[in-house]
Amino acid sequence: MPAPAILISLGAYQLTAMATALPLTMPMGRVLLVLLLTFLMCNVSGAIATRRLQAADPADIF
Repeated sequence: MPAPAILISLGAYQLTAMATALPLTMPMGRVLLVLLLTFLMCNVSGAIATRRLQAADPADIF
């Protein structure tokens, strides 16, 4: 079962295709690229947050 975001995206593509009368498709490569980039951005964000947390003085946190 596809994730809700994929279903919403497919619906948006279908709606746009009907409104513009253009043949729009969502290739699986684009879905996988967006998934990969999402994981990459989340990992980089987590690494930055962890590094800042390690550098913080515990007295400043409280």
